[in-house]
Amino acid sequence: MKQASNPQKLKQCPYLPEKILYGLWKYANAHRLTTKNPIGFEDLAAPDFSTLGVCLALLSLHMKNMGIEIDGLSFNSKGYYTYTNDDEWSQHIEDGVSEGIANSIEALKKNEFTYQDFIAIGMISEKYKLAEWFEFPTILSKKTQDRLDSFLTSYIEAFISDNLAVEKDNYYKFDRQKERMLRELKMESRDLGNTFVVQNPGQNTPNPFPSYILAERQGLFIHTLIALEKQGYFDVNAIWVTDWDVPPEKETMTYKVRVTLKNKTLQEENQPTKVLTKCPTAFNPKTSELVFQVHRAIISKTLDSNPHYLLKAVFKAPTKVWDVDELWEKLFGKSIEYNPRKHWKKLYNATYDLNEEIAKQTRIRDFVIMKKTTLQLNKKYLE
Repeated sequence: MKQASNPQKLKQCPYLPEKILYGLWKYANAHRLTTKNPIGFEDLAAPDFSTLGVCLALLSLHMKNMGIEIDGLSFNSKGYYTYTNDDEWSQHIEDGVSEGIANSIEALKKNEFTYQDFIAIGMISEKYKLAEWFEFPTILSKKTQDRLDSFLTSYIEAFISDNLAVEKDNYYKFDRQKERMLRELKMESRDLGNTFVVQNPGQNTPNPFPSYILAERQGLFIHTLIALEKQGYFDVNAIWVTDWDVPPEKETMTYKVRVTLKNKTLQEENQPTKVLTKCPTAFNPKTSELVFQVHRAIISKTLDSNPHYLLKAVFKAPTKVWDVDELWEKLFGKSIEYNPRKHWKKLYNATYDLNEEIAKQTRIRDFVIMKKTTLQLNKKYLE
């Protein structure tokens, strides 16, 4: 009986999670991407890290596997002692006995810990709420800087050439992600000039097409941002997640990026548009992206607008001729009964704004047709 061959190991580097790449890249470029010095793990934490403790553990382990130590690491014991008494420290050390790290915790208290102490403590930093009190300078040693730069360069080159290993998820090709990001940046530059701040509302981009074709497809904001800066389309002047001068209730946990577009980006705007492959008509409510024929349009960057909600509702049954009052109920609920004299104009304005947004990006102004009592998608764009 013929024996089964051993499974082949991946020769390619797999896609890194966005949050890990962000942390590594931000650390390698902190000297130009932040005005703070020293910095901490809150400066490296992506929006989808649940806590700083998790950020500390995952980033430090990735760096350790790369043979990198965080340069000049120190513990702000003065700040920590302001909120911690000696009894709590004693309890930490007692708890540490069972973990085998009591000596490391004692060394941390004196700020005389080694990097191995840090790695050991980092695994339970969530328990002791230690992550926010570690600090490190933005200027790295030559060894650390060279090793990070070498890794990031080779990794991003593999990303650009679509040569990273696909394991569980499906990712858009780099050219597709490049096209989407540059299109949005060019649109913003028309109103804001060459330097402005952009936000990314989310990280994962689920597949807008039927689930039997693909389980999931994702866009990679951080990957694409780094790659396009490397290719000379813009400079990233700063990137952050938390706005400390914004009230907590108004804070948005997203990447905020200040970019300056270069002439290369603006010159390419006047070149003939690349012919796109014809796609099935679909709307992805998690990214607010509409695709039809050879066109693509982002309806709402915040995922919070009447055109976005209107399209989300209509695509529940895209070929249906909808009664206006039925759509009103889907958009605004049953608590306010539809009154044509009061409410028709509101739905009309949502339809008008939706068609205008589509027209800005595709020059097509009749994607949605609304009459006095009905609303439907234009059939010629559903074929």
